Amino acid sequence: MSVFASSAETRRISRRALPSPVLAACLLALLPPLANCRGALAAEPAEARVEVRSQDELPRHQYRLPTATASALLDDDAAFATCADAVERDIRQVLETYAIDDPATLRRLYARLADIALMRGDAAGLRALAPKLRALSDKPSRRLMSGLDLEAHAAALDAPPGGRAAVYRAHYAAAIDPLPWDVVQDDVRMAWSGTSMAAPQVANLAAKLWAIEPRLSVAEVIALIVDGADPVEDGQRSLLPPKRSLERLAARGR
Repeated sequence: MSVFASSAETRRISRRALPSPVLAACLLALLPPLANCRGALAAEPAEARVEVRSQDELPRHQYRLPTATASALLDDDAAFATCADAVERDIRQVLETYAIDDPATLRRLYARLADIALMRGDAAGLRALAPKLRALSDKPSRRLMSGLDLEAHAAALDAPPGGRAAVYRAHYAAAIDPLPWDVVQDDVRMAWSGTSMAAPQVANLAAKLWAIEPRLSVAEVIALIVDGADPVEDGQRSLLPPKRSLERLAARGR
């Protein structure tokens, strides 16, 4: 997959890019919706699982920020971990309390758990969540490809730091190569453009690089992303192939 990212967005990547997608997911996209973060207000206990058919029937949780601002949360690893722990606890309680008859809602909840597992470097958690997400995919192409990235991350996390890039690349390629091209080609070729999609994709690539090699400095991650990008003719944007940055990281260890 390739994405467009402005040079300004690329330069703004910080060491906190690893948890950034998870923070956005926790504070903005989680089902049920969240606001502010320290100490979760747990869902009301239930003696038996309650059947629900849509996200609107699920409880809403509120959290108080342990920092002055949301952006400051990215600079405090302990506070961020506390927030992530509260979010994970409430998601799991929702899954245990409610029988959710809506694949889209379930998929979003499991995806948030996967974000947190990736942030923690939890390979076992990623492997457990990948088949759940795959089973909840409705389209044939997504049913084939869903979770492959998580499983590749898990394989890389189990490898020594210096060889994680090669393990990730080999595992992901081995999983995709046998898939029927006529079914998955749109998903494989899919490219998003514009700042709304570019920013999270750049952050996601930074997260991958740090997951493979946690010792990378901010400058090194920026260099890997920028050096792997192809400027387009207008000079305002760059085509960002994640594979190239991952290959450059793998070459560093040779």
